[in-house]
Amino acid sequence: RGVGKEAITLSSSTTPLEWISWYGSVTFNMYGRELPQTGMNEEGLVVSQAWVDDAVYPEVGDSPAINELSLMQYILDSFATVEEVVAGTSGVAIDRIYGLEHYMICDRTGDCAQLEYLDGELLIHRGETLPHRILTNNTYQDGLTYIEDFEEFGGDHPLPTSESSLD
Repeated sequence: RGVGKEAITLSSSTTPLEWISWYGSVTFNMYGRELPQTGMNEEGLVVSQAWVDDAVYPEVGDSPAINELSLMQYILDSFATVEEVVAGTSGVAIDRIYGLEHYMICDRTGDCAQLEYLDGELLIHRGETLPHRILTNNTYQDGLTYIEDFEEFGGDHPLPTSESSLD
């Protein structure tokens, strides 16, 4: 808590987003400090990511920007609830440094949202538009379409047992 942070960006014309952490967190960082793959903050907010080839981030423009992994640290540092995340990230510009990510965020009340960037727009699946809490290496809609074939989700096939992302 109380640590000043600055996003890592690659473009010299991009202004990095700066913030002060409000909450402490525990994260799993495969690439380095402030670049988490998943984590939870002291308020019980959890965020995780998955690669999705269809991701297209909006143009950065003149807004301060953050990379796709540091966005997760920013969320953990800045918000206690999914409601706050949804309100506080809609205008955040992503300056991609590596991945094509989408995110699942849940809070201690059980509220969850999936955030994905498709066709340069932020899509937020939450409430009625998030009937199943799934995060695969495919778009949320592709995941929903896929699971409809299986018995537990209204279809007539048994659940698959392979290790593919959709399964």
